[in-house]
Amino acid sequence: LETLRRRFRYILVDEFQDTDPLQAGIIMLLAGRPGSSGVDPEPGRLFLVGDPKQSIYRFRGADVEIYELVKEAVAGAGSILRITQNFRSVQGIIDWVNGAFAGLIRKPDDGRYMPEYEPVHAMRKGEGPAVFSLDLETEATRSGDFRREEGEAVARYIRDLVGSGREVLDPVTREERPVRFGDIAMIYRSTTGIENYEDPLREAGIPYLVEGGKLYYSRQEVRDISNAVWVIEDPFDSAALLAVLRSPIFGFSDEEIFLFSRAGGRLDYLEPRVPEGGGFEHFREAFCLLSRLHTGRNAEGPVSTLRELLARTGYLSTSKIRVHGEQRILNLRKAIQTARVFEEKMLSFRHYARWMRDQDILGAAEGESPAIDEGENAVRMITIHKAKGLQFPVVILVNLVQAMRGPDKFIPGGDGLPAMNVSGRRTSDYAVASIREESMDTAETVRMLYVAATRAGDLLVVPRVPALGRGRPKLYGFLADALADAGRILLRDLPALPSGEGPFTVMPRICLLYTSPSPRDRTRSRMPSSA
Repeated sequence: LETLRRRFRYILVDEFQDTDPLQAGIIMLLAGRPGSSGVDPEPGRLFLVGDPKQSIYRFRGADVEIYELVKEAVAGAGSILRITQNFRSVQGIIDWVNGAFAGLIRKPDDGRYMPEYEPVHAMRKGEGPAVFSLDLETEATRSGDFRREEGEAVARYIRDLVGSGREVLDPVTREERPVRFGDIAMIYRSTTGIENYEDPLREAGIPYLVEGGKLYYSRQEVRDISNAVWVIEDPFDSAALLAVLRSPIFGFSDEEIFLFSRAGGRLDYLEPRVPEGGGFEHFREAFCLLSRLHTGRNAEGPVSTLRELLARTGYLSTSKIRVHGEQRILNLRKAIQTARVFEEKMLSFRHYARWMRDQDILGAAEGESPAIDEGENAVRMITIHKAKGLQFPVVILVNLVQAMRGPDKFIPGGDGLPAMNVSGRRTSDYAVASIREESMDTAETVRMLYVAATRAGDLLVVPRVPALGRGRPKLYGFLADALADAGRILLRDLPALPSGEGPFTVMPRICLLYTSPSPRDRTRSRMPSSA
């Protein structure tokens, strides 16, 4: 410890509100007085920078209460400097933020999990209204229906805004100019229902980028490929085989599979039993292709096997004519690029297949292959966590129809042990612990909304969310009262989106070109594969 103290004479920690207790303890030990074993910081040695109103990483262990405790310890050995100037946002946004959050961000009586609000002062003046409520005038009664209407309304507003000539401050040149697509960010808490916001942008021809989020491996075309490569590796996974047959790769309907099985057919591509007549020849072709790919998978490798699957089934072509066809093609190409990485590392087909299968299960976070370059003029779709530290001339807060989450099954208890609520059985301290947990979660949710709103430089837009029945409170509820004083945009005043013919909805039958493998091939395919 003393060696490290001598090595690091001065310590600067930025974003301190996002540290966890262990990190804070290490920092305080390093900043301690020479020879001390406690956490008493040496005067003039430690410099912390942070804003407790922006502490939004509880899921990573960040604890705003630790921030407050450390701040008190530092105050005893030094001083606290407060910077309240905001150089990003115009006066109208800052005035609204102060009014909206002064009553929400307040120190509670039962702890330090929320700081006292300190008003922010704008350095930019700006002209005219800067905060607006977008009124959808909707009759939706379900969250899913509302998201679809909200997505279309936001797309209509973006097209109208970019065509209006409204000026914003260029983040680079610091000069006023007309707003562009690349100045706009759609910010949301999580990616739940995000397709409802993507679809209208695509249909309206609005370029956009989705930044972050667990999207790529949850896309249907990627799941289709993941199932297919695993089935090629493991012919005995009947659930995966059924998923591949039902997917657009082969295009069999549930009714066709049912009739095939009722006629005595067997879903086994190594030893298939295909009834004569009845229109089941396509099953034979599909099984022959899978058997042949299984036999040659180790010799050919992941890239060639995957390319052949796509070519023989025409899956690339059919993906292109489906909704979001261009993005689907890019995602499939990314799967091939991933396969190439495995080949370059001399890893087996089984390794690649198992890895692809597991990514969606594990919730791996990876962005889609972008349809446009990062530097292009495109709307950003981004989570609050990804947006933290960034700024955008125009911010639209969407998906505030999301409800607050309830307490988890395992939450911190009062004695340092977890309080539990599993299968209807609770520990004695769960009821009290859940009340505190909900209070802390509510406090962080308010801080997340504060972070989202303060990303805006020139214009902040919040679609109005109606009351949608019972259930847990919606995120919008925290901002509803403050938005009563904001400007109002009516959906009826916005131009409708241009109508088009839309994508094909009928998938053609996919014809396969392989013939049945020889008995020798079938025998070889049952040999153990390499790990």
